[in-house]
Amino acid sequence: MEVGVLGALLCLIVYLFYSENVIWIWISISSLGLVLLLPKFFQPLAFLWFGLGKVLGLVSTRVLLTITFFLLVIPVGYIRKLLGKDELRLKRFKKSRESVFFVREHVFGPDDLKNTF
Repeated sequence: MEVGVLGALLCLIVYLFYSENVIWIWISISSLGLVLLLPKFFQPLAFLWFGLGKVLGLVSTRVLLTITFFLLVIPVGYIRKLLGKDELRLKRFKKSRESVFFVREHVFGPDDLKNTF
């Protein structure tokens, strides 16, 4: 159904901005009529259209995440390594093979749960 309405709108846009041929209005009206009378008429076209949307969504998501990773995450990691930052204490862990966790002798109370973040 959405594909038929989209087709009608595209035909009207073509008529208004690109071609003043009346055939575009008739195609638009007939498309809207088919949507109202036979809603299943555009189902094969809708299946293809939504399938294309899913494929483009998968591809564009992976491409954007890959670009973000290579342009943002990797340079930040290299800069932190050059500056000597070791927040995970990986160098200390590799040398001693002991745990890098801090031992805290702390009794948790109600005040610890008020502003947890």
